[in-house]
Amino acid sequence: MLKDWTATKLARKCTAAENELTFRAEAEMQTTMNPSSNSSLDETLKTEITAETHSVPVGYLLWIFGFTGSHRFYYGRPISGTIYFSTFGLFGIGWLIDAFLIPGMQNEAITQYRKGPRDYTAGWVLLTFFGYLGFHRFYLGKWASGLLYFFTFGLFTIGYMYDFWTLNDQISDMNSDLNNDLSTS
Repeated sequence: MLKDWTATKLARKCTAAENELTFRAEAEMQTTMNPSSNSSLDETLKTEITAETHSVPVGYLLWIFGFTGSHRFYYGRPISGTIYFSTFGLFGIGWLIDAFLIPGMQNEAITQYRKGPRDYTAGWVLLTFFGYLGFHRFYLGKWASGLLYFFTFGLFTIGYMYDFWTLNDQISDMNSDLNNDLSTS
């Protein structure tokens, strides 16, 4: 399972790099077709590439509960999040060190996950506080599993924990699909 997860993460990083290259190529093509729009295109390019998917203030808010590893899950680090959850933030020491590491974790999350119509922060707030009721699933448009979570207490909390591991990937995949649908229409 870990091998599959690692392969998925590697594929996601490659996809993010491909998306950036595609966006740059499209921007250059538009610039050559319409040189007068060069400066606004540069601004659009900078905004698109550096668009935030994960927020530092939300990271620090989750860090307050860092002994549960919630900030690590939020920034896409489920293995260390699970270790923090099991050891109460590496016995508090790792939790204190993470106060300085959160901006770096945010930078990595920005490059790793795809910006789009579904907001990571909204999904994570819904999962963290109402996940056992499936509210984050309703937000993602997964009504059937949302109802299942609602009536089974997050599918007996196993599904709730699964979503801590996979929510970033679910949102990124959904954003990629939605962005691809918008670009083809």
